[in-house]
Amino acid sequence: MNTPVIPRETHLENAALPSLFNHKLRMALQPDGLQIEEGTQTTLIPYMQIGRVYRSVGLIWDELRVTTEQRVYRLVHLTSADSQQFIELLQYLIRQALKQSLLELNASRCEQLQQQLQSLAQGDRYLSRCMLQDLLQNFADNEDLDGVLSHPFFSELSAGDFSVQEKELWQQVSILQGLLVADSEWIRQHNRKFIDQEIERYSELFSQVESYPLTPEQMRAVVTEEDRNLLIASAGSGKSSTLVAKVAYLLEKGLAKPNEICVLAYNEEAASSIRQRIAQMQLKLNLHSDGESLSAKVYSATFHALGLAVIRKQQGSAPTLSPMAGAGRVQMLNYFQQKIEELLQDEDFSHAWYDYLAIAKKPRPNLFAFATQKAYYDYLAQMGASYAQTKEGKKRPLFTALNGIKVSSMEALSLANWLVAQGVQFLYLHPISGSDNRNAIADFYFPEADLYHFHFALNEQKQWPSFLSDYANFIDKRRKAAKRFKVDVFETYSYQFDQGTIFTDLKEILEKAGVSFSPLSNQALAQLVNRFYKPEEDLAIFEAFLRHFKANGGDISAFDHKLSFQEVQDPIRTTLFLEVFAKLYQAYQDELDAYGQIDFNDQINLACDYLETQQFKHPFKYLLVDEFQDISQDRKRLLQALLEQEPQCKLLAVGDDWQSIYRFSGADIDIMTHFSRHFGPSSLNYLTQTFRCYQGIADVAAAFVQENPDQLRKQVSAHADIQVDQVHIEAYESESEQLELVQNTLWKLQQMAQKRGLTLKVFLLARYHRQKPDNLANYQMRYPALQIEFKSIHASKGLEADYVILMGLESGAYGFPSELSDDALLHLVIPQPESFPHAEERRLLYVALTRAKRGVFILSSAADQSEFVHQLGKIERVRISEKLVEVELCPKCHSGKLQERRGQYSIFLGCSHYPACDYTEKKVCPKCEEGTMLARESDHGRFYGCSTYPECDYIDQ
Repeated sequence: MNTPVIPRETHLENAALPSLFNHKLRMALQPDGLQIEEGTQTTLIPYMQIGRVYRSVGLIWDELRVTTEQRVYRLVHLTSADSQQFIELLQYLIRQALKQSLLELNASRCEQLQQQLQSLAQGDRYLSRCMLQDLLQNFADNEDLDGVLSHPFFSELSAGDFSVQEKELWQQVSILQGLLVADSEWIRQHNRKFIDQEIERYSELFSQVESYPLTPEQMRAVVTEEDRNLLIASAGSGKSSTLVAKVAYLLEKGLAKPNEICVLAYNEEAASSIRQRIAQMQLKLNLHSDGESLSAKVYSATFHALGLAVIRKQQGSAPTLSPMAGAGRVQMLNYFQQKIEELLQDEDFSHAWYDYLAIAKKPRPNLFAFATQKAYYDYLAQMGASYAQTKEGKKRPLFTALNGIKVSSMEALSLANWLVAQGVQFLYLHPISGSDNRNAIADFYFPEADLYHFHFALNEQKQWPSFLSDYANFIDKRRKAAKRFKVDVFETYSYQFDQGTIFTDLKEILEKAGVSFSPLSNQALAQLVNRFYKPEEDLAIFEAFLRHFKANGGDISAFDHKLSFQEVQDPIRTTLFLEVFAKLYQAYQDELDAYGQIDFNDQINLACDYLETQQFKHPFKYLLVDEFQDISQDRKRLLQALLEQEPQCKLLAVGDDWQSIYRFSGADIDIMTHFSRHFGPSSLNYLTQTFRCYQGIADVAAAFVQENPDQLRKQVSAHADIQVDQVHIEAYESESEQLELVQNTLWKLQQMAQKRGLTLKVFLLARYHRQKPDNLANYQMRYPALQIEFKSIHASKGLEADYVILMGLESGAYGFPSELSDDALLHLVIPQPESFPHAEERRLLYVALTRAKRGVFILSSAADQSEFVHQLGKIERVRISEKLVEVELCPKCHSGKLQERRGQYSIFLGCSHYPACDYTEKKVCPKCEEGTMLARESDHGRFYGCSTYPECDYIDQ
């Protein structure tokens, strides 16, 4: 859709206005309003009656929300180009309608309104945007003009919306904007004065509401009464205390009744904690609530529990939850396996399923995204590659094709499997006829047509990945060999996979050359693919995709939209996956419908439908949200539905974007870091004082996480400090040496605890739970003055200990930062990846650091150093082992580290990135510094001695 640009001079009725639609709803722009077609019903909404236009941007599909006083209209699964152009024109038409209503505004009326509004500054109230609109309605005589000035789009009018002839009108509008917009200077001054007075007025309450008096930052956040409030907190800064204090303030001041306050938490444990603290606060302040506890009347729950409550009240009874609603991963995988077995009776599904398993079940790597060959080899290892040694002594990755041959790349695997499925006879890595040169080898040879096939890793610009050294020479030798021996040859390229044309192009070439095709039957193909089929691995993507698809309000009609090749990394795999998933999803939904059940995600989605269509009216005046950094798109939709239904309802969102570590479960950090873009103009407050750790830990953690410029800035202040480095990085050479370091550290802490008569809590943290030490139970027996717990870093969030021992900082796929890649298919349904490298992994390390009160001990591999260790070592107040500073980088790849290895013939130094980098050098004798260390045999076994013996008698056993 190419939306026309409509100049001011053009009559709107003469313009070609666009429309947007999906299978449920159609929106069409008309000269006099927005036309909504929903089933057989058509509604025309005058542009002045539209309160908000919101576009949620996704990786593939966008969502458009249009809010009126009556309801919220949602269009989902829109292309970005269409939705952006449509919204821009819709907003323009709303502003033009608004401008037409302003034409009656004159200078005297403008001056009168200025005087009336400025008199409000004398009042004892916080002037929020909603408050301004209410007061304007009371002060204004002209109802039409009042509707214009209080319209949400009034503040968005700009000089560009007015012609030269309308210059005087724009001047009057801009003056009123300066008064009516909530961040105007006079309103800011008024609200600052009000906040100071309010803090003093309620100082006694704020000193008693929690165990410790509130800080000035906490009090400021509590009394700020903007319509939309974001409170950016630091780790251990008293977020929950601030929320509880907000409840106390609202009740004490009479701004809300208990049942008009809703506190939402990420999980039931957090919601229960809030309820307990509200109950404690009631006892402490001796607040009465008609004989009931405040914790029972103030609604504190998870988002899903709130959704369930809305559904229950709207339907008159609790909906039936599917047994799959709380199903674990294993149960869901078994369910999918059962459904697949049932669906395989359908020929179309059977064909799509076996094609998917044959050529698309693993995500093909984006070759141009890898900086080093090691990173590429690590990825292949994740995808199941094994390694074999070549004649030249190098290691190369191997995958097994359906016919049993070994291939060396995932693209070669897809090509080979496709040829097998098509019944094409071929040979892999076949020498060109007449040549005995190892460089004269074709990737594929088709004997029926005496035809050779080269497949090169080139993009559309004929460029190759940067990690492939000497690739130009590699290509040149093969092309010259084909020319020299005068064989028929053709080439294919990686970019044909990117464009989704590789198999159609290949089939066309082979058919022209006379190659026969005898496609395997579904039964025959099933026998081949089932040898490699692992449900626990191959179905995991379907289970994850279903959860995120439903959480984001997914609709099966989305699959009617054909994805262009520019929208996805691997269009062939994506198309096959969605074809299979659509059938599985439909079978899943049909089963829910047949039994009258809903699942976990329906608890939010169905509640949102009731709220957005005004079928259910909620009672809340205040929404308080904890752990806002974990907010997801479905939870955001629920908040928006609550807020848009009741304009007077206020939102206080509390979170720490530095601790956003749950993208894999749908958390979208953009909702917090761009809060106003999602919820409208807002106030911003900070909690920068941490009560947990010393200043040294706070400084190191803050400096590290803020290396990412997209994180919100704040200066963290600790309650205390000591003049020693509180973050130590120690080096280990092996896993056994790391465990020795753990025990040595525990022993030192044990000695200190006994000397001071303390019991210290110690967390052993690691990136993965599988890194848990086997003899953990013995540690607790050996060090009785310590309370020792092992946790993955994710599981430690929200907890604290005196000391943290952070294990396993090293590079690699299972290192820290983790190099494990998300399946690209999930990018269709989870938040977009951040542009800054390892952004979430960086926040995960921040969480690990800030669990500690007194000190952090980081254990790092001396050879496979994590890049995070390099960065931490440069931060002030970090003490780093000399072993880590002095490690020599590989002179070949310049990223691996040289490790000592003991071979059959000598001690040598090899690159830690082997087999991706095969650099080696002999180890120089540490005594004479001239000879090298050779293997020798004696009566007592093998030892290594200097090659200059007897001149040098150094021995290393």
